[in-house]
Amino acid sequence: MTVARTSQSSTAPNPWILNPVLDLLLCCGGLFWLLIGIIAFIGLHPALVSKPLVVAIVVAGSICHHIFNDPHHPATLHRAYSSATSDRTIRLKVTVLAFIALAVALSIYYVHSTSILCIKLIVAWGIYHQLAQSYGIALIYCFKRGVILNRFEKLIITGLVNNASAYLILRMFSAGAYNASPTVLGLVMPAWSFVPTAVTSLSLIVLQLNIVAFLTMVACKYARDKVLFPLPAALTLFTLIVMPFVVGTTFSFVWVWLSTVFFHSSQYLVVSAAYYLKERGLPENVPLHKIASMLKTSIFIEYFLGIVLGGFALSYILPRVLAHGGGDKLLIFAAVWAFLNLHHYATDSLLWKLRDPATRRLLIS
Repeated sequence: MTVARTSQSSTAPNPWILNPVLDLLLCCGGLFWLLIGIIAFIGLHPALVSKPLVVAIVVAGSICHHIFNDPHHPATLHRAYSSATSDRTIRLKVTVLAFIALAVALSIYYVHSTSILCIKLIVAWGIYHQLAQSYGIALIYCFKRGVILNRFEKLIITGLVNNASAYLILRMFSAGAYNASPTVLGLVMPAWSFVPTAVTSLSLIVLQLNIVAFLTMVACKYARDKVLFPLPAALTLFTLIVMPFVVGTTFSFVWVWLSTVFFHSSQYLVVSAAYYLKERGLPENVPLHKIASMLKTSIFIEYFLGIVLGGFALSYILPRVLAHGGGDKLLIFAAVWAFLNLHHYATDSLLWKLRDPATRRLLIS
């Protein structure tokens, strides 16, 4: 494995993944909250598409979807099959997961009674996936800044992420404004209200208590150890945890057009790009804190164009080619979407493990 060469200016971890500007905008939620602020300024309400500026944001979101979101799967495949930190066992598991994801996709297309169930479950997993990714990146910022969390402190943060996921998922299946027959990929998702509202309300109370526990933990850590919880880590965690309370009933719109594209997807590209560059090895004259300068090199541009074009081919061209044969276009798009997302979620859970020494070294350096 090739890693970044050590120089006098690169022996200490870079406190940022790429650099302060790119991290704060694309990794910690800065760009996402900027767009939320613009929409709130012109009026955040369900009839968002009546505002020309919001229409422009949706168009920009559609374009950025292909730039940020589509490369997810190719970047994951590149990490799984090309990285020296992925051994034969992991690659075998990733291949097996592809066949499982394909079986689910075929079920969505051919067995209509399973279509809605599979899509709803993948959407629910997507909520947890995004929050779990933010948790992992928050830990990276803590490691990079030398902030050591004990087992109890990690437990509070893990509980915060898990409770936020539980609340957002439970309300998908509970009576109310968040379960009003939404449309996913053009398919109408009938409301399934089998979770009692009391259970969802209880999960909200638990989440609120966990937020208080986290803030108390941060205050106690500073008072006891004079260690301040890293701001980038806090921003990364709370972007997805606070967002549902801020946007209210426009949650679905914000989640699809803003959060997924301008926070989660951009966040993934920041981390995977830094990992790719560090694994290839930075030149002698480029210390780790200057890693963002490598984004202008042919090495990175070729990599980035490859995953963007690959993602566009898989997410956009492939379903259109398949639909050209006369099949149900909506179900084909849903099946391809399910395959790509399901395989990405499952593969990600295998690849990005901070407890793996080789992976941790490249993520934190």
